[in-house]
Amino acid sequence: MTRFLLKYNAAATIRGVVLKTAGAEDFQPNPTLAAGDVKISKDGGALNNIASLPVVTPAGSRLVRVSLSATELQAQRIAVLFVDQTGPKEWEDTVIVIETYGHASAAHALDLDTDVATALLSALRDDHQVADSIGEALYRIHADTANKLIANADTGETKVYKDDGVAVSHKRQANQGPSDNEVTLLPT
Repeated sequence: MTRFLLKYNAAATIRGVVLKTAGAEDFQPNPTLAAGDVKISKDGGALNNIASLPVVTPAGSRLVRVSLSATELQAQRIAVLFVDQTGPKEWEDTVIVIETYGHASAAHALDLDTDVATALLSALRDDHQVADSIGEALYRIHADTANKLIANADTGETKVYKDDGVAVSHKRQANQGPSDNEVTLLPT
């Protein structure tokens, strides 16, 4: 069984599905796929023919491309079942299991297509007025240091200036020695 993770309610294509030759260990070259050979089940429901019959791509190869519509991906888990209807079978039965993401009704609600860092920063920004929240703390740090932070690359010293822009409120000096990434905060 092969497993995939695809976005909920978004058409998708799976490339490179392989079907084993019936009674052998080899992948079937140029498998013949006909109506009724490939069915899907959404969330354990009834098996229905796939909307778009998979095709061998590139032509004559052992690789099958499966295209699924947005409607076919409106479920938490989708099983795509390959069963050769001819006798004798040309290829062995195969199943692909798909879990969805990116929607409250998906198997995984988190939208992996959204930049997680951007989503986190947006949430923190929206939270900046909530007392004692991380968002408020980050907002205060930004407000307290905006246009007031000066770093000297030659000395490794960083200074944070008070609101007047003249007096130094804190200095940060990179330590010299075996661990140059250590920092000491020096109040003034």
